[in-house]
Amino acid sequence: MRNPLSAAGADPTASDFASLKDEHRRQKRALIETAAAVVFAQKGFENATVAEVAEAAGITPGTIYLYFGSRHELLFATVLHEIDDLEARMRRVVEEAKPPAVTVQQMMDAYLEFCRERPHGFQMLVAGVTRTARAKTRSELVAEYDRRATGCLALLHDQVARGVEDGVFRAGDTWELTHAIWGACHGILQLAVSGGDPNHFVGFEVKTLFDRTCKALLEGILALSHPRTPSTSPARDKTGQDKT
Repeated sequence: MRNPLSAAGADPTASDFASLKDEHRRQKRALIETAAAVVFAQKGFENATVAEVAEAAGITPGTIYLYFGSRHELLFATVLHEIDDLEARMRRVVEEAKPPAVTVQQMMDAYLEFCRERPHGFQMLVAGVTRTARAKTRSELVAEYDRRATGCLALLHDQVARGVEDGVFRAGDTWELTHAIWGACHGILQLAVSGGDPNHFVGFEVKTLFDRTCKALLEGILALSHPRTPSTSPARDKTGQDKT
């Protein structure tokens, strides 16, 4: 069989061996990240161990530390894939080119669906921004996390800015409006997931709470020339029970 390191029958050079070594490291790193994503998704970051990731990857725990300085560093590398997933979902909404208010609502719906389908992935996103995780991770990896996470926020901001420019939303600081929308929706999802059930929170359906929050925020920033939609939902008490 032809030597993969040789070209036209020539003997392999030091450069050939170096290239093969680099490729081997890239493949091994990708294997570890893939295994970590599976284990973290199944058990959650706080409950997963490096030993379990190593077992899933078919390697020894010591091998993982040749590529990642800590479990938190492995988290950041893995969570980048979750960010890419969320951004892809949001981009698909943007590509439909609907009116700004509809697009913003559907982008937040995409965030909700991401959380419901990948609650552990959502938890990894949250874990990635904690002070402890940042302190235990290389600065360049934290910077890459911030860059990609900001990319998702920028997609939402573009739609908010478009709405203000088109006169659909009231004039104001577009980044402030973006953070208000994202922060409120993210807060509901975080409360639900931290409570152990991404679909219910204190007796209410998370989707209902989420939809009401998005609607209230969007109606609050609609220009006065755009009518508000009256609520047709039944009245409920603080436990989520229908009062009618």
